[in-house]
Amino acid sequence: MTKKTILIALILTALIAASVALFLSLKPDDGIMTAKGNVYVVNTTKLTPKVRGYAGIVPLEVTISGDKIQAIKPLQNRETPDFFRAAINKLFAQYKGKTVKQALAERPDVATGATYSSRAIIANVQVALEYYQTHK
Repeated sequence: MTKKTILIALILTALIAASVALFLSLKPDDGIMTAKGNVYVVNTTKLTPKVRGYAGIVPLEVTISGDKIQAIKPLQNRETPDFFRAAINKLFAQYKGKTVKQALAERPDVATGATYSSRAIIANVQVALEYYQTHK
């Protein structure tokens, strides 16, 4: 082999090794959890298709940063807006700033008048936090 052929072979080997390393380091985009730095957002739409509130499914986005809950955002649903807003606000106040471990250990109180919505929100948050713990 000539020096030129050896050099080309070495360069190709290095490129292939770098490509394989990059490919293996990538996490699949499953549409459930996204990460930017240490901020994770878990979307429960695909995780909880059978968890229902009063009027249907109540998917959420749960934002976690530094292993603490930062936000709970309701996604499109058919719940009664006033009752659902009351439930999400009450439950978010109970979850905000807690670590994932603390939140998973708790059994938050439901919002009066919005029992079904509250239970669905709690179930969605629990599943989101469990997913985060497993896949972060």
